[in-house]
This record gives sequence, C-alpha cells and structure tokens, in this order.
Amino acid sequence: MKKDGTTGTDDMWGQIGTSAFDVKFGRFEAADLFPVGKDVYVESAVAFADPTATVGYRANSLRGRTAGSVAHLALTANLGVASLEVGVVESKADGAVKGIRPAVSFNVGPASVKVGFESGQTNATAGGVFSLDPTTGAITASAAAAQEKFEGFGGTVGLPLAGGTVNLNAASGKNKTTDTKSSSYGVVGVFGPAGVALISDKTGNVKQTTVYAAYSLPLFNTGATITPAVSSSRSSGLKTVSGAALRVNYTF
Repeated sequence: MKKDGTTGTDDMWGQIGTSAFDVKFGRFEAADLFPVGKDVYVESAVAFADPTATVGYRANSLRGRTAGSVAHLALTANLGVASLEVGVVESKADGAVKGIRPAVSFNVGPASVKVGFESGQTNATAGGVFSLDPTTGAITASAAAAQEKFEGFGGTVGLPLAGGTVNLNAASGKNKTTDTKSSSYGVVGVFGPAGVALISDKTGNVKQTTVYAAYSLPLFNTGATITPAVSSSRSSGLKTVSGAALRVNYTF
C-alpha cells in the first residue's frame, strides 16, 4: 500500500503480483498517454471564460484519480519487449465515468512509445442540485444530464535530445452521444530542471493553443523541489489568459 504525497491529492493504492504480472487497485493514475511535463498548473482560456467547459482530448478520461465513489483497477503484464496495462473504472455515481482503458508501452531504439485506447460512458445525473450565485443571490437548480458514451485513442513518443527528452503527443476522441469530436496535440520538452510545452486542443469548432515554461529548484536541504511556472492560453473570440503557478513537490 502506498500513499503518494507528490501531487497534492491523497492517492491511496495497493498492488499485488510478480515482476511479470500484477494488479493495482485504489486511487491512482494509470499510464500517461499525453504527458505535459513538470506537473504544474497551466492556464486555459476556455476554462477561464467558462469553468464548466473543456476543450480537447488527452486520452485521460479513464486514467484514474477521479472525484466521487469510483472503483479503479489496473492489470499489468510485462511482456519483455513491451508492457500491457488494462485499466477498468467502475462507478454508479451521478456524472462519474466508467469503462476500460488498455495501453501498451515499449521501446524502439532510443525512443519510448506509449499507445492506448479508451471506451466508456459518463453516468446520467438526476439534476436538481441547487446552487447560490454569490453576485446576484439567485438560486438555481442544475438540469439532469443524459448518459454519454465516448471513445478515443492517444499516444506519445519520447525522444532523447540535448541531454533531455522531447515528447510528441497526439490524441483523438469522440462523444458518441452528441457526435462531438475532440483532439489534442503537444510538443513537450524536459531538460533537467527546465520544462517547456506547446499544446493545441480542439473540440468541435473551438480551438485553443497553450504554451508554458517551468523550472524546478531544490528547496534548501529538505529533499523537496519548488517549481515556478508561467503559461499563456488563447482561443478564438476569447481573451488571452496568462498566469503563474508555484508548486512544491516532496517524495516520501
């Protein structure tokens, strides 16, 4: 059993098996098919304009560490030249996601490759959740949301460059209920303590482009690192949003 204190969330999971095959269960994240590097908060012009809106698809709907009462299980088989992970997420909670997510990781010469697929659905919601607008004082009730089915795939290729690693990411998904397509593409470089990224997201006819830069520094002699980052995001018809973030990471 392990508790992960590096992410700011309480990840608690157990793992049993051998070097050839194991099962992981609890609250955790499965294979990252769209790594963005440095684990920092990045601004989103679309989310800034509407906190309920999202744009793009990064093959992480069923990756794990979701809110609510969710059961997450991942079976991993080490096949020598490759590693196969099959994740299963199950939940009956309103608005929660569930489904299956197989992913394969392997090396091709100096390159590392991960590819995977997701197929699942978002549970319907009953609606009627009341909220208060602090500005107007109006009380509104949320509407019921129908069950939505989705599927998608994604992959990343990691290449060594100038003493660091550059990841080329691509993912494409579709909401089969609304017939809405989403995609994301990214170029991410991590060179020792420094990280930079350019990410392009699209859902329907809404596009967003985001850039960020980050640099990790040791936090005195504590064994922790402190990572300042800056990011900027723009989307057609919306105000460009820029911001800064500071993250402390400590592994124990």
